[in-house]
Amino acid sequence: MNIKYWKILNKKENDSYDLINRIKINRKNINIEDDENLLLFEENPPMKDMDLAVERIRKALYNEEKIAIYGDYDCDGITSTALLYSYLENEGGDIIYYIPERESEGYGLNKEAIDILKENDVNLIITVDNGISALDEIDYAQNLGIDVVVTDHHRPREVLPNAVAVVDPHRVDCPSNLKYLCGAGVVFMLLAALEGGDYELILNLYSDIAAIGTVGDSVELVGINRLIVKYGLEKINSGDRVGINALLETSGIKDGASSESISFKIAPRINAAGRVGDVEVALVLLLTEDYEQAFSLASKLNEYNNERKELEKHILSDIRKIILNDKKIISDRVIIIKGENWHNGVVGIVCSKVSEKYGKPCILFSDDGKEARGSGRSIDGFNMIEAISACSEHLTRFGGHPMAAGMTLESENFDEFKAQFEEYAKKTCYIMPTAILNIDFEVSPSDMTTEQIKQLDIFAPYGVGNEFPVFCMKDVEIDGIVSMGMGKHIKIKVKKNEEYFYVLGFGITPEKFEYDIGDKVDIAFTADINDYMGKETVSLKLKDIRFSHIDQNDVCKGKKIYELFINNEDVAPYKNEIIPDRNDGAVIYRWLKTNGRFTRNSDIMYVKSGVNMGYCKYCILLMVMEELGLITTDNSIDIVKVKEKKDFCNSEILKRLSGV
Repeated sequence: MNIKYWKILNKKENDSYDLINRIKINRKNINIEDDENLLLFEENPPMKDMDLAVERIRKALYNEEKIAIYGDYDCDGITSTALLYSYLENEGGDIIYYIPERESEGYGLNKEAIDILKENDVNLIITVDNGISALDEIDYAQNLGIDVVVTDHHRPREVLPNAVAVVDPHRVDCPSNLKYLCGAGVVFMLLAALEGGDYELILNLYSDIAAIGTVGDSVELVGINRLIVKYGLEKINSGDRVGINALLETSGIKDGASSESISFKIAPRINAAGRVGDVEVALVLLLTEDYEQAFSLASKLNEYNNERKELEKHILSDIRKIILNDKKIISDRVIIIKGENWHNGVVGIVCSKVSEKYGKPCILFSDDGKEARGSGRSIDGFNMIEAISACSEHLTRFGGHPMAAGMTLESENFDEFKAQFEEYAKKTCYIMPTAILNIDFEVSPSDMTTEQIKQLDIFAPYGVGNEFPVFCMKDVEIDGIVSMGMGKHIKIKVKKNEEYFYVLGFGITPEKFEYDIGDKVDIAFTADINDYMGKETVSLKLKDIRFSHIDQNDVCKGKKIYELFINNEDVAPYKNEIIPDRNDGAVIYRWLKTNGRFTRNSDIMYVKSGVNMGYCKYCILLMVMEELGLITTDNSIDIVKVKEKKDFCNSEILKRLSGV
């Protein structure tokens, strides 16, 4: 059953409307007219300490001091490092870079790395995409005679590091309103400040690398971020940078880069270097001017990316087994799972997939027997970093933001942390919010024309805060289901008002598709133009699907209440609407008797049987009928032939519900 609530942002009032203006209503934070407006940079107050950072870096360049750029191993950190290294090298600086190794060093500054930099006669460390929480480490560097300039975009703690300059838009005393910048965005602003505010020059030179970092870090594509990505895509597609050209070619991007291709093809390959390979491969690729080297490095990133995919499959397989052995895990408010020696580099990606699948916050830990490192992903309405902070007594390290966070604890403290976290979630979200799918508005088949869809280009580049427009059609009939891509995807033929069209379901196998020909469904999808041999057609890509005429609010609420019940929590406020009776059971029993064994999941039977009861009541009813020996639900739902009538009053489940 669908686990997302569809929130339609703009109701269709009649058959005639202006597509562009209605999309604009839903994109109030996007001002298309600002896309070429460099005044956006000048209108923002400078970031706190930016002048101090510029002064110290210029001094280091003038005095020929050795400068180390201290980066991070993800796409944002790698592009941030490449930006600053390329600029300072062009300025004639004595520059080295240092990116910590994910497995052995972890995120951020560490004292062992600082010792190495001291041995290399480094006078100044500039952090990019990290440093805001490295209080002890920066004090250690200062004691060794190394100055530190921090550039970061993560939220600081109450005390700032004792650095020469701390440039972070999230400082409480920072007047800049550029809170949405990623690490590469902060470095971009630093480069412009070093050039005396010549933003156009920095855009022309570095917007391509900054755009990859911005899209790769999933920050909002609004304001200056949007401008950087718009210019950056133009620069990428102009072919100016050898390394990016090689990356486009090996990624199979033939018709020019877009924010979507950066997000799904470019950034994952750069990230893969830091997750499973050698981060220097990605960094050198962005800096090299030799095509043969670039192509070799880009091919290596492809190998890393394929290895990353295999590691993901392995972890997902482990998680499926864990859930099969303990189905209660997915009924908890937050899914918390620990695995042995999972690759830390891909745990965060898998965590996102689990959270998306079940519509719940999720935390996955990789445990090596001594230490467990975790990644958390959340949904709107549950602040992950606040929750982790509230349970931090069991953690040795943590950081993040409301939707994603990382943490480390000693293995022996896992159970205590999990229990405390679950208790926190219970107190703050007794009913966990439902994941929401924002839909721009409802359309009909005749609305999806090439002329209409082409107009959507003015809203690009798309990304977080300016997602690709999502549409929905209600009460359409499935007319055909075709396997595609060696059985990895499907093409669904649907009809509405005698109009036929196709919707592509990527990553959905025919075996896992829960719907049949003839089913009436609502579909949510995105739309773009497919150009094949000069012929343009509208291509619809499935975003979500649900049965028509099902009360989605009831299903979402019912799932949450049912989970409370099976976890032995208080459902007293809802018991009058969830207690089934014998008549409800008779409806299901007669339907099964007529239709025979039901081999699919019980959610599908809820729809197919046409029962007129709330979703939670239905789920409890199946439990009661199985308890009384009327049905079995192991691998299918079957009637059990009984010689005598079963009395619902004998159900221990119903007694508990009734307070008996």
